[in-house]
Amino acid sequence: MEFVEFLKRIKQELDLKKNKDVASFLGMEEKAFSIRKKRNSIPVEAVQAAAFKHPELKVDWSYILTGERAIPQQSETNTPTLKISSFVDLSDEECELLDIFRQLGKQNRQALMHYAQAMLLMEEQEKKETEIEIGKVA
Repeated sequence: MEFVEFLKRIKQELDLKKNKDVASFLGMEEKAFSIRKKRNSIPVEAVQAAAFKHPELKVDWSYILTGERAIPQQSETNTPTLKISSFVDLSDEECELLDIFRQLGKQNRQALMHYAQAMLLMEEQEKKETEIEIGKVA
């Protein structure tokens, strides 16, 4: 995959004009971005991070990275525009949960996040209690 083609696609999809604008959007220093360009090394991780930071953008992130439309145009569907399983090793269950999360409104997303955080705290507490019980037995 050629960096020049990647650059053309990301500028087109995000309506950016300059390389420094692309670098800034991806959270990269201009110099680091320029080095990537010279090395023909696409910053896949930075694109993935941008996709997760900006789910509100109606962008086909798969197209930006691969040059191929992995899913229908956003106007044809309400599904997320990044096919996450193509870039990150997620189980089907994790992909389904993320898809559901993205379909929720802001208030329900926050509620789900609070619930998930509470569940993590409960599991951590249970683990500590189990460790204490194991320590008492030993």
